Amino acid sequence: MPDQTMIKIKNCTGGYGKNILWKHLDLEINRGDLVAIAGANGTGKTTLLNYMSGLAAPLDGEIIFRGNKIRDLSLEELATSRSFLSQQTPDSIPFNCRNILEMGLMAGNRGHLNTSEKDQKITRICEELQISELCNKHFNCLSGGEKRKILFGRALLQSTQLIFMDEPAAFLDPGQTLFFYDKLRQLHLQNNSTMIVITHNLDMIINYFPKVVLLGKNGIIDSGDPQKVLIRSGETAFGLKIHIGTYQNQKRTWCKIARPHA
Repeated sequence: MPDQTMIKIKNCTGGYGKNILWKHLDLEINRGDLVAIAGANGTGKTTLLNYMSGLAAPLDGEIIFRGNKIRDLSLEELATSRSFLSQQTPDSIPFNCRNILEMGLMAGNRGHLNTSEKDQKITRICEELQISELCNKHFNCLSGGEKRKILFGRALLQSTQLIFMDEPAAFLDPGQTLFFYDKLRQLHLQNNSTMIVITHNLDMIINYFPKVVLLGKNGIIDSGDPQKVLIRSGETAFGLKIHIGTYQNQKRTWCKIARPHA
């Protein structure tokens, strides 16, 4: 049976210069996993995502990507293998939205698509994400939430097999947040994608993710089934009691937080 490991983190030390966030961190992500990374501010969630995606190198340890040391891969190899939706939404990009979507296709396919293929792929993703009306608008004219949708579309066009996302639903209203996570799960199942997502939204974690990795100041606190992990280790991670239950229709789970004494 072929190895299903997509990313393996071995004995990793994370941080910046003398500011060490954690040491001896080990983690494996398998092909087709849909994983949330959660934890308090300052625990190194974005740092960990940057290491896994090859955007930065750990202070020590090794990141193995599809059986290869990630530090040995070229930028072109990384660009055609994975995509990254950053936490930061640029205030200004001097292009219209279609140009930005095309950038995802150029990176993910080495530019080997003809005009018809490009049009088909862009049309399909715009329909999937309900952003067709934004396609010909200038990026700088969009709201923060609309910009996130376009950048999510670009990430999907670059790679449907491995996608890293850092707070992808930032700036989205509650209805659009639900739409986003519905679409994320749908696309994950359609493409058997590996998706690794940083989010603080505990409600989304327990309703959309099969696995969560809970990060603390000294490394991974807990990982596994979101409900079990948050009940078991939520107070350690956030200093809060986390209460989880199921609505009467059994289709959705609720999550409430309280101070430890409450």
